[in-house]
Amino acid sequence: MRELTASKKKHASDDLRIARAAASGDRGATRQLAGRLLERVRTTVRYLSGDHRDQDDFVQLSLLQIVRSAGKYEGRSSLEAWADRIVVRTTMRHLRRSREKEARYAFDAELDRGVREVGPDEHSRQLMRRQLSRAMQRLSAERRTAIVLRMVHGYGVEEIAEITGARVNTVRDRLARGRRQLKGMLEKDPVFAAWSGV
Repeated sequence: MRELTASKKKHASDDLRIARAAASGDRGATRQLAGRLLERVRTTVRYLSGDHRDQDDFVQLSLLQIVRSAGKYEGRSSLEAWADRIVVRTTMRHLRRSREKEARYAFDAELDRGVREVGPDEHSRQLMRRQLSRAMQRLSAERRTAIVLRMVHGYGVEEIAEITGARVNTVRDRLARGRRQLKGMLEKDPVFAAWSGV
């Protein structure tokens, strides 16, 4: 039992030494830290992001964040457990940003499709896009995200809750209030009134 405790203490001491050396800019320690955690980071990112095209970027960003945060490691848990928390936070943050960017492009495409159905020319479509963009920015980030995920990507309420980390009832409320707010801002425009997406 004493040998096991001594072994754990030595391992924790080694973890702390590597982290502190990496934090101080020691390239050898940085390579050792990244090499030790690389496969674990890859596995975590793969399961978090699925087949996302930016998966390799998420791995690199996670490793960079681990190295940048190495000075904050205090040895209270294993280096792996400490790094796992960083990888989860980093990957989920960049997944959210990626989805928001994709949603903005998809929303423009959906708007183009919708306004073509009611017939305005290209100039009118550009005006509508700008007006809708301004209106969307007046929504809270939470309501805007819920509306884009629902209207553009067709996610169900439960899926939006999972993506955003919110409760199902909270998502329902964000969608209902966001739609009412958006409709109130746009209902005076006859072209928008004819667009069934709003």
